[in-house]
Amino acid sequence: MRNHSIIAAACTAALLSGFTGAANAGLVGITEGFTSSTLWDINTTTGATTNPRTVNTTPDRAVTTIAVGPSGKLWGVSQGSPSDVPSSGKLYLIDPVTGSPTLIANLSQTINVEGDIATDPTTGFLYSIDGQGMLNKINTSNGVCTTMGTVPGNLDLSAMSFDAAGNLFIWDSFGPTMYKINKANAAVIGSVSLSPYPGGQIGGLAFDPGSGKAYLSADLGAASKFSQVDPITGAVTPISSLVATGGIWGLAFTPDPTPAHAATWGSVKSRYRN
Repeated sequence: MRNHSIIAAACTAALLSGFTGAANAGLVGITEGFTSSTLWDINTTTGATTNPRTVNTTPDRAVTTIAVGPSGKLWGVSQGSPSDVPSSGKLYLIDPVTGSPTLIANLSQTINVEGDIATDPTTGFLYSIDGQGMLNKINTSNGVCTTMGTVPGNLDLSAMSFDAAGNLFIWDSFGPTMYKINKANAAVIGSVSLSPYPGGQIGGLAFDPGSGKAYLSADLGAASKFSQVDPITGAVTPISSLVATGGIWGLAFTPDPTPAHAATWGSVKSRYRN
């Protein structure tokens, strides 16, 4: 099992307008370096990866997990480093057009061993999970951490996402199993085995806000797998290998992943900062 993200988390985010632009939503994925990551556009039909842009957080650790929040904000979380005070992960707002990160806050708690972040579309709240099961809610203003509970079992939780109704699904690569989780206390509502095996130990999970389909990336280095997955039945439909990326570690649907989104993104940053 590879140590990886870092996910730290916390409390209440302001309830803002819901995710917009679902009809034009585009899938993006992130690959991890040490002090910088790469953001990619991913074709959900072919798995083709295009338009790489660097998410440079030098001298701090790289962003390894992403999630889209209200009004199209693209959040990213990095792992902690000794230079951090406190020594924790960090929360960033990422420009999906250029990849430029803006530091928002140090997270008040460091969570290690893989994991992921995801936004509940019914509330706008940002959550995180670490590899061993700790579920948190993130206060996106100050990075303060609140733990909702811990998913029970000997787990390696590597990806999570909410569907349009606010149901939380988390991928355990040990199983490989898809869990449906109570977001209020981390209790297991149900689980299904994934078949065929999607591969990997690190990855991303994202629901298309337009079609409702769920996509899973699994990190196997140069042979990283990209699939469609049914979290209710466990059926996995392989799409391709994400060869160009070296392995996707996080997935999210943005309102529009193309440069044409630049003007809209500018207004999002303005609203956030104001």
